Amino acid sequence: MIKFMVLSCSAVRAVCQISNGVLIMILHQVHFIGGLKSSDNRPAMRYRNTVSLEYIPATLKVVEYVSVHYGCPKCKTDEEKPNIIHAPVPPALLRSYASPSIVAWVIYSKYVNEMPLYRQKKDWLQYGFEHSRATMANWVIECTDKYLRVLYEFYHKLLLSREFAMADESPIQVLKEEGREATAKSYMWLFRSGEDYTPPIVLYKYVSTRSGDVAK
Repeated sequence: MIKFMVLSCSAVRAVCQISNGVLIMILHQVHFIGGLKSSDNRPAMRYRNTVSLEYIPATLKVVEYVSVHYGCPKCKTDEEKPNIIHAPVPPALLRSYASPSIVAWVIYSKYVNEMPLYRQKKDWLQYGFEHSRATMANWVIECTDKYLRVLYEFYHKLLLSREFAMADESPIQVLKEEGREATAKSYMWLFRSGEDYTPPIVLYKYVSTRSGDVAK
């Protein structure tokens, strides 16, 4: 009778797939229970595979950067030629503790998973992190204006270079908009490239009118 040694080993392979145009990589971990050989060095006759899918919850961590500054003692008395050097630190995304990963997740959850900021606030509390909806809204607004506007303008020019485009508007009401009543009707315009066998372009624009000049 063959007696197997109590051994185990594991291997990890990456499985890549494309979902909705997004490349997704899944780490596939394989465990070999009992080892690959028996105690008398005989090879294993067969393998029995049991597959399970496990979920690893997201975690939050605080990353602190400490930049050490060095100064020349003799140069302290010379105001014209100060000699101070320090190690560079990663540039801040915004004037806050917000990192690219946390802002990206807030934007993704709101506009892709359709999760409002007040519901996201509850999720962040489960991770032990408390911040207001106004803070997250400011992250979205500032990052959109600072980093994503250039992409919008690029695709806008690319859309105008296509042979034809389509447009449609949907009514929407905005509360507490400056200079307008809460019952005033505004419109969210959608502009889309045509079916010309090229990558589609879809742009949104919020305006207060449905005039045809918006499409122009």
